[in-house]
Amino acid sequence: MVRRSARWIGSVALLLLANAVLHAGISTTDRRLLDLFGDIFARVRSDYVDEAKSEPWRLIDAAAQGLLKTGENESRLDELKSIRARYRERSKGTNAYDALGYFGDLFERSLSKEAGTGNNETLMMAAIAQMVAALDP
Repeated sequence: MVRRSARWIGSVALLLLANAVLHAGISTTDRRLLDLFGDIFARVRSDYVDEAKSEPWRLIDAAAQGLLKTGENESRLDELKSIRARYRERSKGTNAYDALGYFGDLFERSLSKEAGTGNNETLMMAAIAQMVAALDP
């Protein structure tokens, strides 16, 4: 229990720092949405029983699918796959920060495509729903 709590607290602190650095140029509302996603991601990673299902890239890939379906970015799938490959190669395994960086890039690109539509919250909720749905059938 202590190990799990320490891991969760450390994850949240580092996620907030990484989020602030990676997403300094986006709106306050979008930053709050990313913070919400980061909090849920950290909670799932620390508390979910099956560690294989809560592996960072598995969760982020599911969330990315939610963004792609909702944001109508499927026409840009090759570009998005190359971004994923670059992050995954740099990650060399299960690095949660690289996985979150990849998700942040996808979210920002989705926002630029959907700019002015007020669809940001819908995009994020779809990503969160898809990520959580990937845990259990």
